[in-house]
Amino acid sequence: MAYKDMTDLAYSTPFGTCYHSTIESFLESEQCEDIRGKVDLLLTSPPFPLNRKKKYGNLQGEVYVNWLSNLAE
Repeated sequence: MAYKDMTDLAYSTPFGTCYHSTIESFLESEQCEDIRGKVDLLLTSPPFPLNRKKKYGNLQGEVYVNWLSNLAE
């Protein structure tokens, strides 16, 4: 299974749960369905568009803005 298709529980504490996944995979996962409407924080890395292309294929400029705005319905 490719990394982009995985949603793994990283850890859980009495204060919350952390999942290791791409945001696209997580939003389509069973784990997300279980907590939909109950989330207080969604953290992405990086939380801003990078100006230089990275090996993992980061988005830049207007493409990044469109991608990010489509995540928040």
